[in-house]
Amino acid sequence: MKKVKEGSNGVLKDMWIAFRKDDRPHWAVMADDSMNKVLKTAVYCVFGYGAYMVIVELWQKFFV
Repeated sequence: MKKVKEGSNGVLKDMWIAFRKDDRPHWAVMADDSMNKVLKTAVYCVFGYGAYMVIVELWQKFFV
């Protein structure tokens, strides 16, 4: 029986770790911080509300 090295993860685990490795520079990783995510969420909410209002107004104009 083959003895497995201590700390060896296995082939699939090693492949997954290599696939998930983030090679971006520090400034690129930090560019998507929490403030940026909050701003993105706010923009999505504004556009979503606008789309909702357009749909409501079109519905009222043509179907009510």
